[in-house]
Amino acid sequence: NPNPIAPLINLCENDTAGRCTCAACLEADGSPMPAEVRRANARRRFESGDEAWYQELGPVTNRYAKFFMRVLEEVDRVAPDRKAGIAGNIYANYSEPPSIRMSPRILHRFCPPIMFPWSGSKINAFKRLWAGWRATGCELILRPNFTLDGHDYPINYAAEFSECLRFAHANGLVGLDMDSCTGQWPVMGTTLYTIARLTCDPTMSDEQILGEYYAAFGPAAPAVRTFFDETARISRRFADDLPREQNAGIVGGDYSKFKLHAHHIFTPEVFARLIAILEDAGQRAAATPLAAKRVAWLRNGLEHARLTAETARAFEEYMQTKDIRSFGEAQKRLDDFRAAHEMEFLANIGFLRHLENFDWPSRAAARMLMENNLKLPVEWQFRLDPQDLGMKERWFAYDHDTSGWQKIRTDAPWEPQIGAPYDGYGWYRLELDMPEKIDGTPIIIFGAVDEACMVWCNGMLVHRRPYPFQGDRDSWMEPFEVSLHNAVFPGRKNVIVVRVEDRSGAGGIWKPCHLKVK
Repeated sequence: NPNPIAPLINLCENDTAGRCTCAACLEADGSPMPAEVRRANARRRFESGDEAWYQELGPVTNRYAKFFMRVLEEVDRVAPDRKAGIAGNIYANYSEPPSIRMSPRILHRFCPPIMFPWSGSKINAFKRLWAGWRATGCELILRPNFTLDGHDYPINYAAEFSECLRFAHANGLVGLDMDSCTGQWPVMGTTLYTIARLTCDPTMSDEQILGEYYAAFGPAAPAVRTFFDETARISRRFADDLPREQNAGIVGGDYSKFKLHAHHIFTPEVFARLIAILEDAGQRAAATPLAAKRVAWLRNGLEHARLTAETARAFEEYMQTKDIRSFGEAQKRLDDFRAAHEMEFLANIGFLRHLENFDWPSRAAARMLMENNLKLPVEWQFRLDPQDLGMKERWFAYDHDTSGWQKIRTDAPWEPQIGAPYDGYGWYRLELDMPEKIDGTPIIIFGAVDEACMVWCNGMLVHRRPYPFQGDRDSWMEPFEVSLHNAVFPGRKNVIVVRVEDRSGAGGIWKPCHLKVK
């Protein structure tokens, strides 16, 4: 049932680099490097566990361009009267323009591999890629991931975005799709307002757009302008000052890790300076209720970012000291603030928590670990079970012979440690001495297990955890408790065995385990 007005065939990939290594695709790339060399280099990195192994294939744009043109030929053979078009993607390692001409009936969504922090070289790269694709004859929609960046910090790239969008508009832009608008409305106000206004009216100058935005703050407009001028200045320092390089991967920027590093730039001193500017704005707007309310909204957005930075610093300390209390307290202050201001649309809180849960101990884990507990050894015995023999051979038994087992860490997934992709079963085993007198029920806190697992204590099955647990597809990165109840042997060696089942991803026990008595 094609669109009767503008029939369009969707050939877009779904958020992935070009990874095919078959002979036909490698030949279609037209690379000056022999196909067998490219495949061998990619295989070597793949077998080492390097997720970016596909970079060894080089630009693979030509294979897509040729495929699209062949599909177009077939469309015209089957339905010559329809003149159907084709929708495609420009993304990852097929961002470089192809060497062949393309039909104007091919409509590409241009997602450049360019992310924050912005620089002159990145803007020039945007222009070069856009101009190269336009020269092929295809039509272009701008569909960037820019607004994924920044977490909830006051980054400001309004001028840089404006320069790129104006260039695209002057060079054949036919549409704009701002994917991943994740919020952060107060602290990124000028950037998001610039995006919205240029979309509506690309003839507006930057000064007209910003003047319109600042005017909404009435007598506080000069101070609000000073605030955003300062966030723009800070943002342009990131390329030089950020402790680790952003945009390291060809698929896109490292937006998900921004929260781990931004507090090195947005220091307490920087926040004090920004807060002082907004306090001045609040005083100027005091006699104008609507303007005062808007300044207060900016101030709450900045406080949200400050609390995030405070939590990030506490997490960094926790990684060094392994004392989670300061982190848990900072995280609670952040969560309490979010709960109190959730309806003000300061940020997309769900999205932020999703990103935070990848690296920070989850809220549940922080609560569990703030109680009195003992951190269990990070190294456990380990054995892969690709043929699923463990249950039949009773690898969970108290006296099972583990002479052939290896050592593995439980603070990282198994794939990076075994040096190869592996989906299936894996077994973990830990010997643990218990005191003669136990005043309560011993409980093991598992930081996270990817994905399903079964737990035995001294040969007794004490826990089954399916995946997804209770329908939660994020349960592979959430903590959980396992009660050892009457399976424990007081005053002697105890054996904890975990059988993990992983069907995708890195697999295994990948966050530290703790023991407590409840």
